[in-house]
Amino acid sequence: LTVSQTFAETWLPRHLPALFARRSGVDIRLETTWEVLDLHRSEMHFAIRFMGPPDEDHASIDLLPSGVVPVCTTDFAERYGLGQDTYSLAGVPVIKIDVPTSDPDWSDWTQWSRRTGVPLDDPSPSQASAPQVALSGSGLRLARSGIGLVLGGLSEVLHAIDDGTLIMPLGPASVVPASYWHRLIWLRNRSLGPDQRAIRDWIAEHAALDRALMHGLFGV
Repeated sequence: LTVSQTFAETWLPRHLPALFARRSGVDIRLETTWEVLDLHRSEMHFAIRFMGPPDEDHASIDLLPSGVVPVCTTDFAERYGLGQDTYSLAGVPVIKIDVPTSDPDWSDWTQWSRRTGVPLDDPSPSQASAPQVALSGSGLRLARSGIGLVLGGLSEVLHAIDDGTLIMPLGPASVVPASYWHRLIWLRNRSLGPDQRAIRDWIAEHAALDRALMHGLFGV
């Protein structure tokens, strides 16, 4: 199974115990990379990709919709007075995450600001810019550290919000959907054995549970 590093860090560890409980003898090889591996030339049976609809060579299951929402700790929100009535993020430290995607509707902080109407900077020249941190991959650890506001992917922050580790201080209205889905794909003409079918069905089952949770929290 080849997956992105972020998905491997956030989604898979939460659900893998259920798979091993169901099929204790299964042997899984995980390949975590931002590169898109060609399944025609790879020994991998499956890929979980953030993508549009696949071509006809690939069978697929839609797993999780996508989008972004600002998240932080409760203490950070209180420190900077963030709430559902916040009209500007001027002076608020934000963490910028480099997400390598071709999704035309994926939002970084600039696009998020345009789509929500919440400005990032104070137009007043007397207002000093807040610290900013840029990184690749998951921003969950920095969000949990309480040093900044992270524009997190919905599937990435889902369970942290559900268990209260993080909050979305600006509320559901700050969710900005994207177009692509996380999809499980495999070669249509490659037969699947019992273990491969079990893994496919396990991923689909747990993704369906998370989709319901995402709809309740984010409205997507």
